[in-house]
Amino acid sequence: MGSFKTGAKFSTWLFTITHNHCMDLARGSKRRVILVHEAETPECVGKEELCLQGLFEEELNLMMLKEALDLLGLEDKAMIYLRYLDDRSIRDIASLFKITESAVKMRLMRSRRKLRKWYHKLSDGGNFF
Repeated sequence: MGSFKTGAKFSTWLFTITHNHCMDLARGSKRRVILVHEAETPECVGKEELCLQGLFEEELNLMMLKEALDLLGLEDKAMIYLRYLDDRSIRDIASLFKITESAVKMRLMRSRRKLRKWYHKLSDGGNFF
């Protein structure tokens, strides 16, 4: 809370912190993926083509998930990031948004539903406009 400027919108500040944190995680996961690609795992010996295909499919799924997250509204995205990437408790999120724990659970359920909808639309070819 030390970087929060009085007079600024809390939601903008929260989104900026969440976005920066997620970008850090994304950069870190890219480094880990490269290491996984370079590693020769026992289950891939003799089946490199199959393992490589699986890795490309996994990377494509991650890209679609990131796109689907970008299509969510600010509050939905913040809730998803706080709960699943920052591993915040329902109580912490309720405190941040100044709402009840029950409201957080309901909003998370709706946010997950929206995220799932966008993800499936993107995975079906992205023809949703």
